[in-house]
Amino acid sequence: MRNMIHIRVPRMNIFSVVATVFFATACGAPKVYSDYATWDRNTDKGIQRSEFVDSYLANNNAKNWQLESGSLNRLKFTERLFHRMDENNSGTLTVDEFNPKIKKFSFGMVSASISSWDTDDNGILVRDEFTAAASKSKLFNLWDTSGDNSISAKELAGGMFYVCDLNNDHHIDENEFKAWQESIN
Repeated sequence: MRNMIHIRVPRMNIFSVVATVFFATACGAPKVYSDYATWDRNTDKGIQRSEFVDSYLANNNAKNWQLESGSLNRLKFTERLFHRMDENNSGTLTVDEFNPKIKKFSFGMVSASISSWDTDDNGILVRDEFTAAASKSKLFNLWDTSGDNSISAKELAGGMFYVCDLNNDHHIDENEFKAWQESIN
C-alpha cells in the first residue's frame, strides 16, 4: 500500500465537455453531415447527386452496410439489402416489406412482386429465396456502376442517392432527406 500512487481526477463540468468536443472537432476530427443545410453545400434547396455522395462518404453512412475490404460482392450486397428491407427483423420479407422496397432499392427498374421471387409460394421470402432471385435479376448491376463485380462505398453512396430521391427529380428536397434520415436510424 505504501508504493501506491493516488491520482486525483477532477470532475468535468459541462464547459469542459463542450470545450473538449469543440477542440476535437476543430483539430481535424471528421465532419459529420447530419442536417439538410450541411448536405446542400451549394444552398440551392436541393441536394445534388455529387453533394449527396460526398456527404454520405464523409458521414461514413456506408458503415451501416458493413463493407468488407471497402466493397460488397453480389452475395454480401443481397444479404445486406435483405436485412435492410426486413423492417421487423423477422428473418422474412412480407408483401408489405418487399413490394415497395424492391422498387425503391432498384430505382424503379426491377418490377417484381413477391410472388415472382417466392419459390415455395407461402407468401413470404426467406433470405435464401431473396438472394437467389436477386442474383438472377439486374438489381446488383444497377448498383455496380463500374462493372467490377463489387459495390464500393462510392457506388453505394450513389445508389443511396436514388433511394432517397423519392420523386425521381434528380435532387433531394428537405422532405425526402428527412424521410431518408428517419429510415436509416
